[in-house]
Amino acid sequence: MQLSGLVVASRLSEDPSISVLVIEAGHADLDDPSILSPAAITTHLGKDKYDWNFSTIPQDGLNGRALPWPRGKGLGGSSAINYLQFHLPAKSDIDAWEVLGNPGWNWERLKPYYKKVEGFVPPASKPDAVSFDVSQHGLDGPLTVAYPKTLSGLEIPYQEVCYYLKFLHLTEFVIQTLGTWLSPVCVDPETRVRTYSANAYYAPNAARPNLSVLSSAQVVKIEFSSMRDVTTMIATGVTFVIGNEFFTVQASQEVVIAAGAVGSPQILELSGIGDRTVLDQAGVKVKHHLPGVGTNLQEHVMLAMSFEMANDPDDKYVTLDCLRDPVQRQKQLGLLQATGTGAFSMSPTCKTFAPLSAISSSYDALQGKLKASITNRKHTQAVQKQYAVFLDHIAKKEPSCELSLVPGALRSPKAQPQPGKKYLTMNSFLNHAFSRGTIHIVSSNFQEPPAIDPHYFEEEYDLMSLVECVKFNRRLVQQEPLRSILSGVELFPGLEYDTDDKLAGYVKEYATTTFHPAGSCAMLPLDDGGVVDTKLKVYGTKNVRVVDASIIPLQIGAHIQATVYAIAELGASALADGYPKMTDVVVSGGHNQRKIQKLKDIFSDLMLLAVLSPVCLAQRD
Repeated sequence: MQLSGLVVASRLSEDPSISVLVIEAGHADLDDPSILSPAAITTHLGKDKYDWNFSTIPQDGLNGRALPWPRGKGLGGSSAINYLQFHLPAKSDIDAWEVLGNPGWNWERLKPYYKKVEGFVPPASKPDAVSFDVSQHGLDGPLTVAYPKTLSGLEIPYQEVCYYLKFLHLTEFVIQTLGTWLSPVCVDPETRVRTYSANAYYAPNAARPNLSVLSSAQVVKIEFSSMRDVTTMIATGVTFVIGNEFFTVQASQEVVIAAGAVGSPQILELSGIGDRTVLDQAGVKVKHHLPGVGTNLQEHVMLAMSFEMANDPDDKYVTLDCLRDPVQRQKQLGLLQATGTGAFSMSPTCKTFAPLSAISSSYDALQGKLKASITNRKHTQAVQKQYAVFLDHIAKKEPSCELSLVPGALRSPKAQPQPGKKYLTMNSFLNHAFSRGTIHIVSSNFQEPPAIDPHYFEEEYDLMSLVECVKFNRRLVQQEPLRSILSGVELFPGLEYDTDDKLAGYVKEYATTTFHPAGSCAMLPLDDGGVVDTKLKVYGTKNVRVVDASIIPLQIGAHIQATVYAIAELGASALADGYPKMTDVVVSGGHNQRKIQKLKDIFSDLMLLAVLSPVCLAQRD
């Protein structure tokens, strides 16, 4: 998710003495209705114009499957193609970062930046399923956030079942997330368009004379000084390509990368910073051995299951199933355009967060096996520290499982929804996985995608946690009032999956990504496999920093968009409070050279960000 570069660039350009050049690999696409329309969710996935179309390597834990890993390609990165969810993690998730050796990185420090991002719009009339405390929201931030104008009608029955099963109805998902609630989404209720970093942070400020954007330019590598008497590496600029022509932006100050959990380790390794073995195998000259680059990858994992609804002749419930009918689809599109309501305005916002102990009767046995596995397997000291935090969260019954209600059937190769039928889907998310993966380059060719290896279900506890979620969802739909709403038909996986072994097989065959990768350039102590320190500076360099989801040292129990915005706001604030130094910047391409601007060092030196390409922060002559 490369949304962070535009946040930092926008905030820094508030100072007219700082000129900012954003260099982006994808297209700008600011007026593209396919991005702006909430109705177009999922239509971007797999399309080269919007999606980098990454894929994992085949996963042993998924029966040899390789999963697509969509990543946004264009201004705003993945915030342009995501599922719009905006909510905060539990306080304990953020405080864990400090526990792992990052002084000052805790909930109290980050919370003001969540509010700084958010421009929350309370609903004109509050539906019964919605509850909130407006004092906990930011009201003036650039990113407009609101509840969907249309709810399916399934939210109240679902919440009533959750209350029966002893889950709290949270008034506000702040500090702790244990319970059931509805999440706001990044949609402007007045303009009815997606709000994301490009139209929230860049577009309103595009006319600033000190803010420029260069799109369709991809980073090749960071350039470093060849001085032999310097023990700490000094970045002198960035090489990028437009079409078939190569350019080099030269700078004597700093480079900041904001290319996301996939792009940031890729850029560092292409630049010669990373594990010596990886770089040697890829044919890249080693400039600084930093083995943590591309490791510590953590991902949420998702599994869907769908249930057929009973006949609903009065259309009491609105589900996305109507959009499969061309006539109904046109009707719903008209509603969206006329009033901003209808199926196209809905979003899967109804959620329950729970510890495994609250949904599983096998919890004690699974925890015992987990502790034995952790003890017997050879984990690094750094991973052991992370596991200790997760085990503490388990003991304190912090949420690790997320259950999300989707009104309608998802497409599945297992079974197809029937015309004229309505469905209810329950998505299960494993938010605190114990498996750790890697992202590494495989060659020196900047256009070749890196090898993404999440190591899905390398730890059996992760696999069985999702099995327990499936079993819990089956119990949930047997409770009234949901039971009377459903027909009793389980579309998928199907009741033939009636043992833990069969369900584990189903999970391996159909589990998928949640689009939330993090941790591949972790903010951790160097001895614990860290890549950046608490000032987000890359170890062993004087002037290279990373500001994006890749610095998250331990995965959070939430959709990560809001947290990445907050990290970017915090980083921008730190940059703007730094001290200035100035230097010339030159772009060279072949025999052509042109002076473009001067860099100003902030954030203890700074200047050159990347959004799968670099963002150059400069001061005008």
